[in-house]
Amino acid sequence: MFARIMSYVGRNDAKTSKPDFSVPSEEKAPPQQDPTPLPHAEPPKTGYPLDCLTPKLRRAAEAIMSKTQRPTALAAQSVLSVASLVAGSRAKIQTLGSPSNATAAFVTIALSGERKSAADKIARTGIDRVVMRLRKEHEVAMARHRSDMASLECG
Repeated sequence: MFARIMSYVGRNDAKTSKPDFSVPSEEKAPPQQDPTPLPHAEPPKTGYPLDCLTPKLRRAAEAIMSKTQRPTALAAQSVLSVASLVAGSRAKIQTLGSPSNATAAFVTIALSGERKSAADKIARTGIDRVVMRLRKEHEVAMARHRSDMASLECG
């Protein structure tokens, strides 16, 4: 068994032989086919329906589009992913086991240089501000707690 495994990884010992990956002479290799184009390689037939977004989300997507020169669909996806993150902790759904947070997963497929990171950073600016504020509040609360604990130990 070990000799067969070693032959697959291409190690040449006296006891093992090299694997043969050639097509036997009586069989022909299948003809090569043209590659299948990726679904996102073709431009969409219609534009992204920005009018389906709420007015606030639409304005945010339009602002991201104008600032980053990003395509409409990618700007809207940034805004929708942040909205999903914010609303996910507030909305509950019933699953088979128990209630759970409502969430949505977003995957961005775009070429390099299409300003994916820049638009996502702009879209989540509000979340970053809240996180920083909560982090500062936590540091103050922890310092107060440590001070209270120290005073109890001394007193």
